[in-house]
Amino acid sequence: MSLPIVLALTAGVLWGLNMVASRWGLDATGVSSDIGAFVAIATATLVAAATAWTAGVDTAGLDAGSIGRYALIGAIAPGASQGIFLAAINSIGPARTGLFIGAAPMFSVILAMAFIGEPWRFAIIIGTLLTVAGGVIISLERGYTDLHGFMRRGSLLALATALAFGIRDVAARQLTVDVDVEVWWATTVILASGALTIAVIAVSRGANLIRGTRQALPHLAVSGVLVGFAMPILIWALSEGDVGIVSPMANAAQIISVVALSTYVYGARERSPRLIVALTLVLAGGTLIGLTG
Repeated sequence: MSLPIVLALTAGVLWGLNMVASRWGLDATGVSSDIGAFVAIATATLVAAATAWTAGVDTAGLDAGSIGRYALIGAIAPGASQGIFLAAINSIGPARTGLFIGAAPMFSVILAMAFIGEPWRFAIIIGTLLTVAGGVIISLERGYTDLHGFMRRGSLLALATALAFGIRDVAARQLTVDVDVEVWWATTVILASGALTIAVIAVSRGANLIRGTRQALPHLAVSGVLVGFAMPILIWALSEGDVGIVSPMANAAQIISVVALSTYVYGARERSPRLIVALTLVLAGGTLIGLTG
């Protein structure tokens, strides 16, 4: 098994655990998704920076140009997308959000083929269609069929997050390949930019950042620790392998872990026949894309 696939699978498992931890943290604290996102990503920034510092990771290559590029990635995801991501989890649960996030490889692969010259493959198109089919099945669950319910339950929020993640993956691949910056410092910049973006959004919406942070700790910090390791590993994987391989493999591992853990934690409300069928389709699509790569 190649290094990019091992890294992608590891990152995917951590992202899946993060989704369940995020729902637990939001339920336990009652904070808004903006505050929860800020605390999680700020914690992740500290984790990544502390890991880089204690491990003695070289800062060579970390100049104004590279900082600007990584800050742009962070402003997209986790920045602008993280509050939407947590709102979706809070609305429709981690397992269903995870399945909608399963559309991220579709966006990643299409954008990679369109903008950075990754090769077109018939199996990749079939895989993306299977991924989308899984999300459609969930959207048609009882109570999700009308447009108001579809939006109210967070499905569109989750799809918007998937698109942001797809853009992040392609941007990360384009901006990290052949760039001599250590992954842990690059990720620290990405996460710091994301935390700053989230803070600006939260304050502009009238949130009391200091009071909200006190309320969210320590529960949302658990999510932050997971992200603090998941993001560097994902960026490392994208710097080593094509988006068309890394994104689907990370997605498959994420779906397995989030559904397995959320059904254990939340029980029957996170487990239904439609959910299992959707899981099978999304996993098959991601696997087909990965094997093609």
